Amino acid sequence: MDTATNVRVPADLLEKDLREAHLRGLERIAQLRKAAEPVLETGEVCELLGVSRETIRKEMDRKQLLALLKGGDRVFPAFQFRKSEVLPGIAEVLSSLDTDSHLSPCPFCSARTPSGAANPLANCCGRETWNPW
Repeated sequence: MDTATNVRVPADLLEKDLREAHLRGLERIAQLRKAAEPVLETGEVCELLGVSRETIRKEMDRKQLLALLKGGDRVFPAFQFRKSEVLPGIAEVLSSLDTDSHLSPCPFCSARTPSGAANPLANCCGRETWNPW
């Protein structure tokens, strides 16, 4: 029931709206993941930093690394790494975000804002010319 107008909304319409919202959400997640490219797989980050998967998991839990869900694993936007280490300041930016959502930092990863303008944060990290090696 719509509590604002006290009108009963048919269940099939609610289900349709819910499905459409879910599809919009999945589409937005895909867009955010695409904006974060290039990304590294967990094993690549372990090799780059010279640490174990357990260390990577702990760094993610402490918001020291930006990781995005990809199936049952995670991928890591590559701009946050420089010469076998995490770019200085990444941990401070991530820990200042008041959220546990893995998607909230995604807009910071993109080299472009949704309007197409250059993203100053990503660009100051060298996002468009990334090369961790």
